Amino acid sequence: MNQASILEKLINDLEIINNKLYHFLVDCGVQPNDRKLSTLVRLLDDILVIKRNKQYLGVQTNKQGYVTDVIVIDGVLEYTPMPDDVKKGYYKLIDNKLVVDEKMKVKLWEV
Repeated sequence: MNQASILEKLINDLEIINNKLYHFLVDCGVQPNDRKLSTLVRLLDDILVIKRNKQYLGVQTNKQGYVTDVIVIDGVLEYTPMPDDVKKGYYKLIDNKLVVDEKMKVKLWEV
């Protein structure tokens, strides 16, 4: 591979990365002023990130915005309709997804 083709591939890869980063930022609610890579990288600090294996607090507020409850959050799920039986004790949070532990479900039903 000659230098020109290496540079061409590098530029192409950077354009792909730049485009993906731009769309990622927009999906996260950040509106970049331009598409320069330096701008996009700098804006990464503006994203609220939930990190694995780190505890967070959940704050519940009323309609007026006053805090009514604070709870420890062990994991995070995307807001979607929850199964009716989610609090029965046989769901596990694996890779931020609810997974039924069938053995635990049977065990709990036997009690």
